[in-house]
Amino acid sequence: MAAAVYLFPSVWSEMRVELPAFVSAVLLFPTVATSIASLDLIQHEFPSVQSRCSATSALSLLNHHKTPVAVITDSGHLIGALSGPIISSLDSTAVTAAASDIATFSVDEFVDWIGRIGRKSARSVPEVVVCQPGSSLVAVMVQALAHRVDHVWVVDAKDDCKVVGIVTFNDVLRVFRDQLTAVEEIVEF
Repeated sequence: MAAAVYLFPSVWSEMRVELPAFVSAVLLFPTVATSIASLDLIQHEFPSVQSRCSATSALSLLNHHKTPVAVITDSGHLIGALSGPIISSLDSTAVTAAASDIATFSVDEFVDWIGRIGRKSARSVPEVVVCQPGSSLVAVMVQALAHRVDHVWVVDAKDDCKVVGIVTFNDVLRVFRDQLTAVEEIVEF
């Protein structure tokens, strides 16, 4: 537990979470200290596109799957991501002005362009957030909340840029729903 506090000290102050209340919650639901791999939360099947592919193919993939798309190298290393929140965070005027250019971009160029537009925009572009299979559920939740994303990419523990899966906030909520259902069943019994 101390590791989560140590890894994310600024998050605690930003979220204004009282540590005793947090520790009490962990004691009530010890599952939050369990690794995401042990909880079987990692989705190993996820859409991905290589950075050299066209931006339009990546956008088609994003539209088809309705989930985040990993932008990877030939060796499977995560170099970026595309998601609905990322696309919707872009300034519509800039997108309209660059529409013909976007059609010719590779995914890598498109991700770079998004970063440049995001820095000039009043809206912030969500960051690519990663964790490892051994990360605790609470660490993944804190990262997602701190970065205001609905998913966290999972990278290999030995090769920390190779993407091996994704954990979505819906997956996390499912764990809590299952925990609450189990508690209700015990109480009713």
